[in-house]
Amino acid sequence: MTAAERRGWNMKEKMESLIRETVKNAFELYDIPDHAADSAAVWVMTGIAKEIEEMQQYFPVICGEWCLFNSLACGWDTKGGQTVLNGLEGASVEKYTPEQKKEIYQAVAKMQKEAWDKGSGYFYWSYKLLTDTVNTDGWVGWDSWDLGRCVDFGWFPLDK
Repeated sequence: MTAAERRGWNMKEKMESLIRETVKNAFELYDIPDHAADSAAVWVMTGIAKEIEEMQQYFPVICGEWCLFNSLACGWDTKGGQTVLNGLEGASVEKYTPEQKKEIYQAVAKMQKEAWDKGSGYFYWSYKLLTDTVNTDGWVGWDSWDLGRCVDFGWFPLDK
């Protein structure tokens, strides 16, 4: 359902619908394969960003629980963000150099922040993970859920 179709709904239904769809869409973004990164960017900017911008005209929109995680940067298909805890093997060796990972994550950050900035604000998934994503087998690529690490690695832009 488009934002224009939602205008006739009451405020509670609008909020519930937008929250549900944004969360669903954000999780689909985690599954970006190599060949679809450009189409994912177009989808976020023309789909999610447009919806947020339109709904923001009627009520404050806040995006919660988003992060830079994606299968492309992990170097393997995480099936939408599944981990060793879900029975998947996970990678033990990095597929990309630190510079390549930084480029991927910065592009994802820019794309998502431009969408979320159309609303009233956003919350990153977690400030700090308790999982050692560097020294524990199967967790390569999962440090992007940790905002502190994303900032330290230069993946997340800081607005000063």
